[in-house]
Amino acid sequence: MKKYLLVVGMLSASAGPLHAQQNLIYFDRHMFQPTAPRCTAAFCKADRAHSAGHETQAIKIATEALNEGELSPMEHLAFLWLRGDAFEKRGQFDDAIADETSVIASNGDQDIVTVAYLTRGAAYFNKYDDVKAMADFNKVVARFPDAFRGYQWRGWVYAMTGNEPAALADFEAAEKRTSATANNVIQSYASMFFLEEKFGQAAKAYSSALQLEPTVPVLGRWRHLASVNAGAGDGEEFKTNVTHANLEEWPGPLIKMLLGQMSEEAASQSLNDGKFKFHESRDWLCEQMFVSAEWRRFVKKAPASARPLYERVISSCPRSDEVQESRNALKHLGA
Repeated sequence: MKKYLLVVGMLSASAGPLHAQQNLIYFDRHMFQPTAPRCTAAFCKADRAHSAGHETQAIKIATEALNEGELSPMEHLAFLWLRGDAFEKRGQFDDAIADETSVIASNGDQDIVTVAYLTRGAAYFNKYDDVKAMADFNKVVARFPDAFRGYQWRGWVYAMTGNEPAALADFEAAEKRTSATANNVIQSYASMFFLEEKFGQAAKAYSSALQLEPTVPVLGRWRHLASVNAGAGDGEEFKTNVTHANLEEWPGPLIKMLLGQMSEEAASQSLNDGKFKFHESRDWLCEQMFVSAEWRRFVKKAPASARPLYERVISSCPRSDEVQESRNALKHLGA
């Protein structure tokens, strides 16, 4: 999961319309995505920027709309939620919490309020405030018991605090409540096993995910890292697993580096070149540092040179599995 920084606006795979006042905005009720042409031009523009990772632009558009003051109550809540979600993705967690708390306090449209609980819970989670995060995710589960996101996020709180039985129960509950996005839940299992250093189980789970989505490059990469951490060579299998993936999309440069087709320097530089440079999400940089550390440790057989990269991930990245996995790696390196 970015891996924790999920698209928190999605509650469930099921559909059902949510209309704004005067039909100016049209949402899929559970996917919480605007659908043209009924959404206002400003909201569609802000959402497109947000979905593409251009959080600064999304925040700017939303702020301008909110300051204009000519919004219906529904539109106001929608822009406030979106800006809060963009703040959360940028790592401005206090700003995200402030916006989502305003949405919740409005006692307005209950669907948007529920999604605000989810976004605020994610912000608390990333601030390591697990008590408040759990309270918000419990609210989501209570308000939308048939939606999978509340269970999935709550499962991650359990997983990160060492409660595997509760985490598995919530992941299973999430899996029962989704179909089209079932692979996302499978990846939750895989990520938890990786965090717990159960690398064989993680590799099997990522293999299952790959069978469902063989063209997704990040799945092949995580499957490979799980295997090498388990002490199993999977070079040829790794090549096969990424055969159908588009390596021109992220994390293609990292996969090319692991395959020996690109230098570490070039893979790192790719974050500042071409289409990748427009993506603001810090998790790409954190992912690049973590994968480079794993490459140095397992491919170059140079664990000493991997240490500073693991340390940078821990010191500079938001809460993510890469952070915990870096702590685990340093433990094995004697740190």
